[in-house]
Amino acid sequence: MILLSILAGLGAFGNYYALVNSIYETQIGIIIQGALVILAIIPLILYKGKKTRPSYSEWGVRYFTIRFMVRLVSLLGNILIFVVVLLKLMGKIQSF
Repeated sequence: MILLSILAGLGAFGNYYALVNSIYETQIGIIIQGALVILAIIPLILYKGKKTRPSYSEWGVRYFTIRFMVRLVSLLGNILIFVVVLLKLMGKIQSF
C-alpha cells in the first residue's frame, strides 16, 4: 500500500506539471486529480500498522512512523494540488 501512496504522489506532480505546461485542459486535470486524491485516501484508511512511536526524551512527545508519514504526506500533497486546480477552474487564480 505504501507503493500506491508513492504512485499517487508522483501522479499528482505529473498532473500538475501537465497542467502548468498546458498539455491538457483544466477540466481533465481536476478529474485526474480527484482520482489521485481517492487513490491517496485508500492506503491511509487501510493502514493497520503503528502510527506513532515514542520519542527518546522524557517529554512525552510522540512521532509519526515513516510508513504512516509517507501516506499522510501523499494525501496532503494531493489535496493541496486538488485545491489549486479547483481554484484555477473557478477562475480565482489566473495562472499556476
